[in-house]
Amino acid sequence: MAGVLIVAERALPARGGLAVATSRIAAQAAARGETVHLVTLSRDVVPGARGRVMRGDVVTHPVGVLPREDDSLALLAEHARELAAEY
Repeated sequence: MAGVLIVAERALPARGGLAVATSRIAAQAAARGETVHLVTLSRDVVPGARGRVMRGDVVTHPVGVLPREDDSLALLAEHARELAAEY
């Protein structure tokens, strides 16, 4: 299945410009009919856990933040690679 995979450190409901911009890009792609998967770090998920949540027309894959930033980013990239292979 073709679509768009967006990987970002932050997305809504997190605060900040990056979170807002990422979420807007994802929503705009979905509004054009793209299947959008958004992989992002989240403090709302157990550290190291991975989730799947529908936010509007965007499938969001939150990844729980780990104590070390490098480990969190590595986990984010790993999950994105797995999703890219799956879809």
